[in-house]
Amino acid sequence: MKTASSVLDASALLAYLKREQGYKSMLAILSAASAGEGRLLINEMNLGEVYYITAREVSTAAARLFLDEILPQLPITIAHNTLDDVIKAAEIKARLKMPYVDAFTVATAFQENALLVTCDSDFKRVEKEVKVHWLR
Repeated sequence: MKTASSVLDASALLAYLKREQGYKSMLAILSAASAGEGRLLINEMNLGEVYYITAREVSTAAARLFLDEILPQLPITIAHNTLDDVIKAAEIKARLKMPYVDAFTVATAFQENALLVTCDSDFKRVEKEVKVHWLR
């Protein structure tokens, strides 16, 4: 039986890393994924956003530490993009008038028929398009 998938927005992973609002929910989601109760994905564009924000707010060394040492320990699969994925995200951005990186999250959720996990209010506009789990 195929386990359900969830796609993490950058804000969800940042809530976990920074222990912000939604941290406890992310702990539960990560724990469930570690136990084989679902598959967690993050689009490589969102991963780049996590790296960028960590480098900007802390340091490039901290961002590198996250990428090289912390991320490999988490039960998260990186969704890589093809040209078709890039075009799909561009179409979503145009149609829903949302940030381009967020459009990659939506495109990945569509492709994987997955729950979109976020605490970013920009995703309110896609609640009729994909299932959204709001971290609180």
